[in-house]
Amino acid sequence: MKTPTLVPAVLALAILAACATGAAAQTQSCLLASGQPQGQNGQPPFGPPMIITGQGTSSQQNTAMTAAQQDWSNKASGRGQGYGVWFKAANKTSNCSSSKPGFQWIYSCTVRAQPCR
Repeated sequence: MKTPTLVPAVLALAILAACATGAAAQTQSCLLASGQPQGQNGQPPFGPPMIITGQGTSSQQNTAMTAAQQDWSNKASGRGQGYGVWFKAANKTSNCSSSKPGFQWIYSCTVRAQPCR
């Protein structure tokens, strides 16, 4: 028996719609400089964001960036459960520089972001 191609397509669209609705229903809670979670939907508290800095150094740039993100995650985790997840952070910035003090290049990376959960 042949499966109609329309049924899988309709099912896929329904699954995508359900996932999009679920993602939109989840609200992100970010920390303010005061240490308080930011208000949801325009509600207080208001204020400047808490920005945490992470640093990493390595002979490879991608390893230095990973180390900086891990350092950020360790520091942000100390602010409460769920705040140390890098991909959930807001206001992200990153910068890497390199130097060759001897025979090998050294990469230093810095990341900054507002912890969110």
